[in-house]
Amino acid sequence: MSIFMQPIYTQTIGAGGAASVAFNNIPQGFTDLLVQVSGRTSGSGTFVSANIVFNGNTNFLYSDLFNYASGTGAVGAKIINYAHTPATIYLNGAGTTSNTFSNSEMYIANYSKGNFKTILGNSTVETNAASGNLITQGTVSFRSNTPITSMTLTSNDGNFVQYSTFTIYGISNVFNTSTPIAPTIGSITDQAEFASVAFTPASNDRADLYALTTTPTTSTTYGQKSPIVGPATLGTSYAYQVAAVNSLGSSPSSLSSAVTIANSYASIATASGDGTATAVLFTNIPQNYKNLQIRYQARTIRSQTGEGWYIRFNTDTASNYYGHYTYATESAGGTSFGTNGAGTTADLPSIPGSLVAANMPGVGIVDINNYSATTQFKTVKSIGGFNNNGSTSYTYFNMYTWQNYSPVTTLQVLSNGGLVTGSRIELFGIS
Repeated sequence: MSIFMQPIYTQTIGAGGAASVAFNNIPQGFTDLLVQVSGRTSGSGTFVSANIVFNGNTNFLYSDLFNYASGTGAVGAKIINYAHTPATIYLNGAGTTSNTFSNSEMYIANYSKGNFKTILGNSTVETNAASGNLITQGTVSFRSNTPITSMTLTSNDGNFVQYSTFTIYGISNVFNTSTPIAPTIGSITDQAEFASVAFTPASNDRADLYALTTTPTTSTTYGQKSPIVGPATLGTSYAYQVAAVNSLGSSPSSLSSAVTIANSYASIATASGDGTATAVLFTNIPQNYKNLQIRYQARTIRSQTGEGWYIRFNTDTASNYYGHYTYATESAGGTSFGTNGAGTTADLPSIPGSLVAANMPGVGIVDINNYSATTQFKTVKSIGGFNNNGSTSYTYFNMYTWQNYSPVTTLQVLSNGGLVTGSRIELFGIS
């Protein structure tokens, strides 16, 4: 039995620092994750904690237990917290010797499984003096059955300073006696500055995972199964290679023909009405794109003319949604403007209910810019409406903000009435 540790991604803080570091689209093919940090913050004092959030979830699903020793004596202490953003590691603060960085790590077991997650963290903070040093070891429980697909580390005081380095590794238990056999490469799908590369593994290929490499710009992306999605620049021709990998090495790579990535607009998921469901949920939204867009045609079975429906991010039911709207009808003076504040959802343009003429759906487009940002609130713009053959028809233009810094990983569309069969809601990524 051997342990296979594959580096997934490294981030090094540049000039000016950063308040947080995020890892998105974490591959699901490993057993455990290891995060190693060489870090320092601009915060005052000798040591500063960093909090962890998984999957953008800031609800009260975390608890932690830590022991530490500091100063000149072997003084131990126990800290028990039930907080929604636990302090997992500690880093050097501005009060320590210049150019001294902490040595910290977190081990996350069974991160991709449908069970609660346990995290082991430890840190050492050295300041080359008799006092102000710190050694910590502790555990965190993330009480969620959802696999971990993203994580964000945030400094509790000041920013992570330049040259702080964060590396995430995937870990697998493997036993191999020979190098793996190359897969056969298949179709390549343009996904807007990304390419989805399908392949067929060889029989008994002894692979623990697969590596996708792009040529001429060499970059490697790892995955557990077909397809693997790799980066691409619009308008550039690439050849793609897929190799099988295990602890003993890599197979020869199968090479595709050159493919030019030209699409900047990619379909992520589609949902349809069934006549009863009042909610549509999009989960595990990829973080690769710049913006998201929803396009819909829909109506409900309820006995209404204009039917309200809404959008919610990351299952956030707090009053974090603020917006304005304007709408017009066909009647004289039928234009209105209004404000909605501190709501639990963002309003979308109304869609027709059963009182509107048959086979007349509402249509609309919803834009969500910078949805994966961790330093700004999310702005939602929507335009839409429906026609009732000249009677009680509406057009809407809505604008909302979701006052939350978390990347959008889950998106829920909610209606007061069941969406009729034939209703269609499509989610796109825009590069």
